[in-house]
Amino acid sequence: MAAGHRAIVRDRMYLRQVPRPRVFRDRSNPLEDLREEEIFARYRFRPDTIYFIVDLCQAAARDTGRCFAIPLVLCVLSYLRFLATGAFQLTVGDTVNLSQPTVSRVCRQVGQVLSALADRYICFPSGDRVRQVKQQFGAMAGFPNVVGVIDCTHVSIKKPSANPEDYIGRKGIPTINVQDYISSSDVAREDTRCTNLAPMCTPKEVLRRYDHVVYDLINGYIGDMQGFLLADSGYACTRYMLTPYMNPVGEAQARYNGALCRTRVTVEQTFGILKQRFQVLRRKLNCYPERACVHIRNCITLHNLGIDRRDIVAVDPIDPNDNPHYHGVDVGDNMDGRAAREYVTRMYFER
Repeated sequence: MAAGHRAIVRDRMYLRQVPRPRVFRDRSNPLEDLREEEIFARYRFRPDTIYFIVDLCQAAARDTGRCFAIPLVLCVLSYLRFLATGAFQLTVGDTVNLSQPTVSRVCRQVGQVLSALADRYICFPSGDRVRQVKQQFGAMAGFPNVVGVIDCTHVSIKKPSANPEDYIGRKGIPTINVQDYISSSDVAREDTRCTNLAPMCTPKEVLRRYDHVVYDLINGYIGDMQGFLLADSGYACTRYMLTPYMNPVGEAQARYNGALCRTRVTVEQTFGILKQRFQVLRRKLNCYPERACVHIRNCITLHNLGIDRRDIVAVDPIDPNDNPHYHGVDVGDNMDGRAAREYVTRMYFER
C-alpha cells in the first residue's frame, strides 16, 4: 500500500514538471464579424456606440508587458455582455475567448472607469432643459409644472455577510433598493433619462434616511426649479412632491389622480427599459452590495449615454390605468404637502 502511494506521488510530481502547452486564444474583434443587429442583440448597443464607450474607457487600458495583451474592445465587450445577460463570468468569457479570472478582472476595471463617469451622465436638468421637461410632461397628461417623477425598484443581490437582515426586501430576499428620478417624458422614443436621486442602499436604510436624503434633495433641486415631483402613495406628500389621493372625493380629485398616473407611468416604463436592456438587473447579481451598486449605477450611466447617442431599445407601453400604484399606507403626509395638492387640484382640475 505504501508502494502504491509512493507511485501516485511520483506520478504527480512528474506531471508537475511537464510544462503546460501555451494556448494563444483568438483575439479577433466580434464587432468586425457580426452584423449590426447581431451586435445589438448580444451587447445592447450598436457598434458606433460601443466604440464610443471604448474611447471613454481608455483609462482601463494598461501595459501588461505581454506580447498578446487583451484588446480594450474585448474588455468592454465582456462587461457589456455581462450587463446585457447577467450570465456567469465563465459563460461570458466563452463568447470572447477569455478565461473566467480574466473576465472578472476586466469587468472590475471597466466597471470602475464607467462608475467614475456617472456624474457626467446622471444629473438633474438645469437651464432651458427644465422648461423643456415641464412642457413634455404637460403635453403628456396636462399636469402643470412637473419636472420629474420618482419611484424605486429592487435588484436581487448575494446575501451579504454583514447585517444581512438589513437587505431583506419585501419579497424576503436580499435586494438593493434603487431610487430613481426620471427627468424626461418622451416615451414615444423611449427617451426616458434616469437621474439617481438617493444613494443605492437597503430598504431599511432608505426608510431611515428619507427625511435627510431624498426630501432634502427634493427641496433643494425641485424647489429651485419651481416645479413638482410626482410619486405614488408610498411616498409622503410634500410641498414639492405630490402623491395621489387615497380616497378621491369628487370629479376634480379623480381627474387629478388620473393625470398623475398618466404622467407617473414614465418611471415604470423606464424601469422596464432598463431591465429589458440590462438583464443583469432582472436576475440575481451574484455579488455583495458594494459591487452590486457599481453595476447598477453603470447600467444607468450606459442607459443615459445611449439616449444621448439615440441608441435606444423599445419596450411595450404600460397602461397607466392598469398600474396606479396606490399602496394604501400612511407615510405621514404633512400639511404643506396636502395644501399644495389641494391648490393644484383646485386650480387645474376643477371645471
